[in-house]
Amino acid sequence: MLSILLECAEPNMKELYFYSFNMDLLCKRHMEIQILASKFGQISSLMAYLDATITAMTEAWEDILLEMDLKLAKFAEEKAKLDSGSVSDDFLQLLMFGTCSAELQQFLLYELTEKGLKKLGHSLETSYSNVQKLVLKHLQSVTQALAYHLGDVMGMAQWKDKFGALGLTPENLQVVSRSVGSFMLKATELQQVIDNSMKNFKAFFRWLYVVILRLSDETPMAEINKVTQQDLAFVAEFLKESFTEEQSVPPQVKTEVSSDQAKPSFHLERVGQYLKDEPLHFPPDTSTNPWEQVLSENANLRDHKSHFPHDTKKSLIQH
Repeated sequence: MLSILLECAEPNMKELYFYSFNMDLLCKRHMEIQILASKFGQISSLMAYLDATITAMTEAWEDILLEMDLKLAKFAEEKAKLDSGSVSDDFLQLLMFGTCSAELQQFLLYELTEKGLKKLGHSLETSYSNVQKLVLKHLQSVTQALAYHLGDVMGMAQWKDKFGALGLTPENLQVVSRSVGSFMLKATELQQVIDNSMKNFKAFFRWLYVVILRLSDETPMAEINKVTQQDLAFVAEFLKESFTEEQSVPPQVKTEVSSDQAKPSFHLERVGQYLKDEPLHFPPDTSTNPWEQVLSENANLRDHKSHFPHDTKKSLIQH
């Protein structure tokens, strides 16, 4: 038994209060409580480490493509006024036939510029590399460690004779485990987006840099002048994903638009949206994923407690 004697703190009151607590559970389950407390300390430390990692990722990412997005939107608006086609058509024509329209040439030489493209490419690669290192070395590791320790606690909850009296229930832990699993899937998705973006951006900037040098009547160096069929495929994929002028404008790239006229928009960067507490503006397309197709056709499998849900519309922060 634990007995406590309390004196009233009021100045004019001289009352004493006596409390008695039955500590039989603590006496009989002190080893189980010690094990559970140890797990709680480990999980709390990992959660603090996870928060610090996400903060570092947010600081490492820079919205460096916003300026290029706005320049492209302005360029597209000018083309629309002149009724001279779309930006997508200009870039595809340049890629397929090597011919550059007068408007695109003006944009590349005087708006984007060779130095501006080099600076943009260097900043982008540095930022993406830093975020990628944090995802691979820290985010995925700490998430896997959390899943491991929660698996231990789940096993403890199944041993109801020993740990049931402490309040552990498999149902509550199942909810937590599914949340951690969902976060792991989102971290893997972010890693895939970074890999794909870096691959396509490198090919696009390299190709565009050679184009700008040729338009400036300069001879590109031999090592950057070699463009393989795979590079062209990466550039074509980049143009297909990023140069959709009819897409909705995210709040961070909106410009002043009249109420009766919507301006064309561009959003080349796809990584930063995962580090904001808001839904993804451009979620990945999973319609061709065989596993997603299986889940869509099997509700029992999709809703099973062992299956980790994957919400493609949520950002990493929202998990």
